[in-house]
Amino acid sequence: MRLLLHALQASGASLTAAWLAQAPGCLALVDVPFSHVTPFVPGDRPVVAKAVITTAYSLAEHRERFRADRTVLVTRHPVANWLSLSRKAYRDDNGLIEEKVALADRAAGAVGTDYDLLIRYEDLEHRRDGVRADLIALGWPLPAEADRFPRDQGAILRDLYAHAPTVAARFPHGFGDWRPGGFRFDPLPPTPAETVERIATLCPRLMALYADHPLSLEAPDAA
Repeated sequence: MRLLLHALQASGASLTAAWLAQAPGCLALVDVPFSHVTPFVPGDRPVVAKAVITTAYSLAEHRERFRADRTVLVTRHPVANWLSLSRKAYRDDNGLIEEKVALADRAAGAVGTDYDLLIRYEDLEHRRDGVRADLIALGWPLPAEADRFPRDQGAILRDLYAHAPTVAARFPHGFGDWRPGGFRFDPLPPTPAETVERIATLCPRLMALYADHPLSLEAPDAA
């Protein structure tokens, strides 16, 4: 299986991809650069790749080049995502931050059509076993020991060079803000009402995804 994750920058999707990269025998592109389309990875091993939402490349382009079998949308609480992304130097690269947030909101309305599954990053704290079950049902086996992240960045790179050397050598790839230590969840800092209102105007569908979420007032600080 070729599994594509699609997400807004600073959404926790790199860490989510690293978690999925713990599946036995898989290859992984944990963080496809925003300046590139997700490449095809030859061979018969399962592959997971994470691409970000930009104005430069559409989901269809990523899916076609990667030859994705399944596609997953990863979201983060929109307020936390905005606050995190707005601090990044690349916030306006390949699309202004407002444009990318609007595209992510459109993506939220396409779950069940363009996307086979939705993963809210916050669910990895409160219903991780449920997310794991959803992934297994999708066809991506993920053992419980994945929560310990036994495959580190070095192991993931070694496997990529061993089984897809051309992709490993020629395609720029990284790990986002994934650092050793596993999952990280921090409270959402106090946010001015006008900022929340602005974000809600840009992405009402994303906000609706979190209206009844147990972490509607909290989100992780991850990218």
